[in-house]
Amino acid sequence: MSVENNKNARKFPKALEIVVESVNFLLVQYFLACFMLSMRASLVYIIVFAANVFVLIKYGETLARLTDGRMSRGAIFAFYFAALAASVYFFGYFPVSPERAALPL
Repeated sequence: MSVENNKNARKFPKALEIVVESVNFLLVQYFLACFMLSMRASLVYIIVFAANVFVLIKYGETLARLTDGRMSRGAIFAFYFAALAASVYFFGYFPVSPERAALPL
């Protein structure tokens, strides 16, 4: 196998991993956004905000590992961040009640 074919063979799994990680990032961020919008007046907001920062850092580290340059990393991050904003805007958010509820056992 030539070096060029081997390089192209490794690119497809990287691209697939970027897509999978990005969709995972989008879903987790969407649910965290729902929690953050619902818990604005609660102390739980601080915990959810910290989780949000953690997820952003982990996604950035994953993109840094899988991409070659800063431009491609920034473009992917900007695209998925715009997709997150569009999903919250168009689909709205699922309200989460800060009130404690008993489990129906």
